[in-house]
Amino acid sequence: MGASVVLVFALSTLTASCGNSPDVKVPQTVCGTRIDPDLTRPLLTSSEDLHESNRVDRAEATSGPCTVLSEDDPVLDFHFYWAANAPDLERMAKNNEPLGVTEVRNGAVVRGMLIGDNGAIATSPCRTQTGKHFTLALQVSELRADDRSRRKEIENFMRSYFPATLKTLRCS
Repeated sequence: MGASVVLVFALSTLTASCGNSPDVKVPQTVCGTRIDPDLTRPLLTSSEDLHESNRVDRAEATSGPCTVLSEDDPVLDFHFYWAANAPDLERMAKNNEPLGVTEVRNGAVVRGMLIGDNGAIATSPCRTQTGKHFTLALQVSELRADDRSRRKEIENFMRSYFPATLKTLRCS
């Protein structure tokens, strides 16, 4: 299993708290995947001292969490899972697994994706030495479970982030 890795991202010191401000420097790579900062920015409710705690080992296909923190507070929680079989996403969501993504609905564009009020879950075939399926769960940590205000931003983020993550995994 890979060792914990903490990556620190330099941010603008001019903006103290508004994660939606275009002046805030948002990382171009989040938990090992390059993503347009304009897709990440709307999900960040805090942006001071952004850094990651990452226990995912992509090379070994080792499941684990990756958390983006603002100072000491989680703002984005990701869980990367490799498994032998495709998970039942609706069951996972109904049982609040793995992160408690609430009020899910099928993603409009990408099959195998559920978008919720406070996060998303997506899965795809991905043959590695560890399994045949890869699942990614995202929770926007600071959103209340009943806050529907960021569903579109969550969907836009996952429609780009999930396929980009799959490309980094070198699935066969």
